[in-house]
Amino acid sequence: MEMMFALILFGMSAVGLIKALARTSQLAAESQMDVRMLLRLQSRLTEISKLTDITPWKDKSETSTPDELGVWTETSVEEMKDLKNEDGQELTQMYRVYVKAFYTVEWQKDPIMMDAEVWRFAPLYRTNSAAAPTAAPPQ
Repeated sequence: MEMMFALILFGMSAVGLIKALARTSQLAAESQMDVRMLLRLQSRLTEISKLTDITPWKDKSETSTPDELGVWTETSVEEMKDLKNEDGQELTQMYRVYVKAFYTVEWQKDPIMMDAEVWRFAPLYRTNSAAAPTAAPPQ
């Protein structure tokens, strides 16, 4: 009888340990995906906001293909209107670059999303070089 009680107790503790390890690995995978999303988000935001000739994308957004871990982004560029500084002067040629990053997991119905935006003054990175990259709206 004591032997049976010891085996049941050992079995219960082993099951508890396995459940804890499974949850730990699930949280580690989620953390890895969060970092991956942040890196993709930052990379795409930097890529678009540093273009030399930025223009609005006329109510369009660009969606990337998922990477090897299933993270994809959606990017839009829009002109900011009616923007004034603290002295009341109108600020022109200001653009909002908005990026959303997504990924899906098996245990959730909707994709997980993170977003970021940056405001950009259009002439900021302009050069006189003809070889400078430009921002073309998505086709």
